Amino acid sequence: MTRDRANPYLIVDPNSILVRALTLPPGGKTVRLERLRETLMDLPLSAWPHGRVVAVGPHYGVGGRVDPTSINANMRATMAVLTALPVVVNPWPR
Repeated sequence: MTRDRANPYLIVDPNSILVRALTLPPGGKTVRLERLRETLMDLPLSAWPHGRVVAVGPHYGVGGRVDPTSINANMRATMAVLTALPVVVNPWPR
């Protein structure tokens, strides 16, 4: 994990969210939307070196082969979960 991504970041696909954080295994942890809140709140303080800030972005697959409508729906649902948490959300990539 690079220094600019020291805090958790989420990669959203049509059916799940990949959570990457310093305290998770190198490949991250894939969760369903229903488990996102719990997964983020269970991260230890050391996973948040820059405060409660999380980056989030869509994953359209290699060559954009994933239907953007389904990803956009999961992004909206993910953002709804994040807005209810005590975190600051940074869209990624900017």
